[in-house]
Amino acid sequence: MSLNRPSRRTVAVHISAVVFGLMATQWVHAFPPNADVPLDNPLFSVDAGSPVVGGPITESDLLDKPGPFVAIPAVGLGVIAMPSDLDGVTTSIDVLGPMDEFVILFTVSRSSTGSAAPDAVLTGLGKPFNVTDQAMRSQATGDVYMTTQAFTVSGATGGPFSANNVLVLNQGDVGGVDMDLEPNTSPLTMVPPMVIDSVDAIDFPPAVTGLPFGGSVPRGGITDFSTVFFTLQEGSAALQELPSTVPSGANIYLDENPFQPGGEDIFLRAVQLGLNPLGANADDIDGMKLFFPDANGIPIQEGSGPRGVPGTIGVLFSLTPTSGSLGPGMSPADIFISTGGGTFTLFASAAELGLDPMDDITSLSLILTDDAMGLIEDSAIKLNVPGDTDGDLMISHTECSAFASCYSGDGVSYDFDGVATFDVSVGPGGAFSPGTITIEVGDTVHWTWADGPHNVVSGSPGVPDGAFSSGPPTAVVGSTFMVAFDEFFLNAYPKSTFDYYSDPDAGMTGAVNVSPDACATFDLDLDGDVDCIDWQQFRAIYNDLNGTDCIPLTISEFAAAMVCNPVHPAHICMADVNADGAADGLDMHGYIQYLLTGP
Repeated sequence: MSLNRPSRRTVAVHISAVVFGLMATQWVHAFPPNADVPLDNPLFSVDAGSPVVGGPITESDLLDKPGPFVAIPAVGLGVIAMPSDLDGVTTSIDVLGPMDEFVILFTVSRSSTGSAAPDAVLTGLGKPFNVTDQAMRSQATGDVYMTTQAFTVSGATGGPFSANNVLVLNQGDVGGVDMDLEPNTSPLTMVPPMVIDSVDAIDFPPAVTGLPFGGSVPRGGITDFSTVFFTLQEGSAALQELPSTVPSGANIYLDENPFQPGGEDIFLRAVQLGLNPLGANADDIDGMKLFFPDANGIPIQEGSGPRGVPGTIGVLFSLTPTSGSLGPGMSPADIFISTGGGTFTLFASAAELGLDPMDDITSLSLILTDDAMGLIEDSAIKLNVPGDTDGDLMISHTECSAFASCYSGDGVSYDFDGVATFDVSVGPGGAFSPGTITIEVGDTVHWTWADGPHNVVSGSPGVPDGAFSSGPPTAVVGSTFMVAFDEFFLNAYPKSTFDYYSDPDAGMTGAVNVSPDACATFDLDLDGDVDCIDWQQFRAIYNDLNGTDCIPLTISEFAAAMVCNPVHPAHICMADVNADGAADGLDMHGYIQYLLTGP
């Protein structure tokens, strides 16, 4: 089994030593950090201290994007009595053979700091974010991290990257590669100590599965699961109401009807995992992932629960810091594996995950892949530098001079050509025409039927991804279908290329490539215009990267701005060298210094 993903690309990026200084710079990016091939949105839950909790959202709901919104309500899982906190969740059970590779995804607690600097190879590729980096900015707890080494059921396999982790989903503000949580800020931003949203359950459901438990149909903002497996925090009031002879935060429950009350049962008891369900030293599972070993896999937990799971069942899990089974040499930042016979063993240590033993893993999941290195490279969130039009993570004097061409002024959109509509013909015959189009964010694609029967479905043939669909095939000439690729849509489906196909027609495929407006990179405050505020921030970034200032004005252009008759409206901003809000004689000294020492 492998993750459906594009072929790995080789990324070649030249990085000056100054780029490593970017990690501590407090920037907000107009074209924020993103990922080459973003992961699909997970299902997730947050803890009781998260600001998003309140109104329709509780700490026991399963959430999804955009919004976030409640995808599976707590009451549907039989979690009615409050306070109760959802801790671990699995919506499908993967089959893991002894040689099947996967990466682990996890979240951490508010107090976690990490133990390793970002992986040097990934940093060299412009992907410098991990737990340690994000903890220094006080925003690690709402993020999702991926291991930088692959694993099999026997443990880590090694690879070109260090034993570490890399940021793959930010809590907010990463061009859609985020959880829609607070603070809604870039991973580059230092935030003051504050209460922020903390993710404590994640699951990455597959698009299609034929496994006997769990699974999903393609998600398009609506999730449909046959079974949800979950744990609750020790002490949750709902533990007294769920079926179990011994209520425990180390029990794993299941719900075969998660969208309405009923269908809950005990799936695995704490003692079946070698955990303690009682007393002051009671164990509490933080995150967990279920899997089936194949016939040649290691034997794990025979005969598991009243549902009569065929064969064996495996559990990867983490424990809370208060769990009594965390003996010497064990950590809440370790991942354990059930080993049958009522015992468990260490699967991955905190050090293998780039964590400190005092850290706490609050949730975990996994993704099967036949190209772990490529998945890590592609899905790690990458750095984008404002104004970096050639992608070398630097800003040249030429790029600095280009600011004026994008200047629109306060309250005026920098998208000078506005939104546009692109027409695609569905047919005649088994083809879309044109087959591939390139548009900008905000544009609309309009499909019109020339014959049929055809339809328009986002994804690859036979594997829809849920982003859009025109519905059942039709042969009605003149039928139309439209999709607006605006920021709201791209936040829910963070991709730059949308492949699509027609159900009845083998080989009838098309693609929509979506790129930001060229001037978006200068909109540093993300307010939809390029103005003087953006210029002052951009100048500071240029100075950080180059060690010099950039005031791309000739003497005559500077003089014209001094007398309020600028050659270009942006020149008033550029002539305000001392950033006091006015272009006047006080700027003369700074401009002369620039002429003497500038590029």
